[in-house]
Amino acid sequence: MESFIDYQNNEISHIKSRLDNLSNNLYLIVNLNKESKVNLIDKLRILNKELYNLENLVNEIVCDIYKNKSDIDISQKQKIDQIEKDNKLIYKLSPLILYHQLINQVDT
Repeated sequence: MESFIDYQNNEISHIKSRLDNLSNNLYLIVNLNKESKVNLIDKLRILNKELYNLENLVNEIVCDIYKNKSDIDISQKQKIDQIEKDNKLIYKLSPLILYHQLINQVDT
């Protein structure tokens, strides 16, 4: 369990670092052309929505920790099932992808 906690702490630290970096560089938007500014603002709107969802999930997890109990609803179970399917597919396709990369390296 400690390795899992360490892993999660590293993941959280990494995200915090990336968000800090973004925050520190947002002022550079003024140097972009109009189209790029609009596109970047749209990306930030998407990010804000994702951050809102992330914040809600974090709050839920913290509440579960304080309650000493955690439940998973149907939508969360479906997400977990999808993650497991994706991981299995990646595991199955990994040798093929590696083989393809090797072939491409030899050809170039």
